[in-house]
Amino acid sequence: MSVDPASSSSTDSPEASADTAESPPVRRRPRGLILIVVALVLGPVIYREYPREMARWRVAAALNARSADDNEKARQLLDEAFAWDPENRPARLQQARWQMQDEQLDEALAAYDQLVKESPADTALMMERADA
Repeated sequence: MSVDPASSSSTDSPEASADTAESPPVRRRPRGLILIVVALVLGPVIYREYPREMARWRVAAALNARSADDNEKARQLLDEAFAWDPENRPARLQQARWQMQDEQLDEALAAYDQLVKESPADTALMMERADA
């Protein structure tokens, strides 16, 4: 049984190629609309969290500098953290700890008192303040 190449497949026929040429074009998603939606969702989140994240990075860098005995750079980085996020609680707690280590007792006690006033239920903070 031999197969005639002209009648072997319906996709090779001129009628089949004419059908594919007349099919509607594939719809593409509107990329501009997607980008606008992403910007509207992520924009406020980034706007709100970016300063906090920058402050966290500065605190981490300050801790690294302090562990390398570069106290001046650590203070500078901690000040930068406060510039990004003045209410950064971990930075304020770290500043109070360093003030205690540097024997700046009045400043450290004032910082601890402020932290305790803001969260009186924090027993670990109260115990740390009592050790000061």
